[in-house]
Parts: sequence; structure tokens; C-alpha cells
Amino acid sequence: MIKYTTNFVDKLEAILEESKYTVRYERGNFQSGWCLLDHKRVVVLNKFLNTEGRVNTLVELIPQLKIDYDMLTLNSQKLFDFLTENRLEKLGIEKDTAAQQTEALETGETAESAVDSASEAAATADAEANIQDRETGEDQEVSKQAPEDLDGGEA
Repeated sequence: MIKYTTNFVDKLEAILEESKYTVRYERGNFQSGWCLLDHKRVVVLNKFLNTEGRVNTLVELIPQLKIDYDMLTLNSQKLFDFLTENRLEKLGIEKDTAAQQTEALETGETAESAVDSASEAAATADAEANIQDRETGEDQEVSKQAPEDLDGGEA
């Protein structure tokens, strides 16, 4: 659904504008192609970026901002949902982890620590699953060996 057109750039900018962010294109030495002034709600993009660079920068930036979902139009809400879901998929985080992030934000925990704790929980679950697989695998090997030993002992 990501299109590298100026119309798509306009749609991405509309999300920011509907959330009371000001988008400015300036020249400067931006390592990542953008600069954010949180207190003034200003997003400064490198004006030398081509359309593809602008799209990629905005797609990367929008999910990181504090966007008031209720202020967005229906089309902007759909696009915002798409962007946030894609970001979570890129990070390898499942939807229930997104719920954990939301819950953590409500309790005052930062989004980064919520992602870290969710990643740790996922890693712990994977480790436990691997241990269980190993244990069941060892039990199966023992049960496979037992009949052979019995047959060999009787013959």
C-alpha cells in the first residue's frame, strides 16, 4: 500500500497536520532525514529528499510520534493503522504486544521499555518452548530405545 508518489506524501503530511504538527522542509545536516521539535510540534524534513526519501522518512517517523487518533479523518485513521501495524511487523512484535505497549503507556512506562519487556517475554516463552521440545524429544528417544532393548534381550 506504500506508494512513492507526491499524493501519498500529501496523505502522510495530512496525518501530521491533523495531529497539530507543522511540517517544514528545510536544508541542514539531518542524519536520518528529519528533525523533531517536540515542544513546538514541528517536524523538519530535509528539503533535498526526493519523493521516495520523503515517503520513507514519514513512514518511519509517524508511528513514533504522539498522534491523537481521534483527531484524524477516517482515511487518515486507516493509513495510520496500516503504518503502525507494518512497523510492529517489521520489529517482529505481535498484536498482543501492541496491547502491552498501550497498557504500559497508560501506566507511565515508556514505549521503548514496553517493547523491551515484551521482547524479553517473547524470548522467555521461546526458551521455555525449546526446553519443553528438548525434554519431549529425549523422552521419545528413550521410549524408542526401550523396545529395541527388550527385543534384543529376548532373542
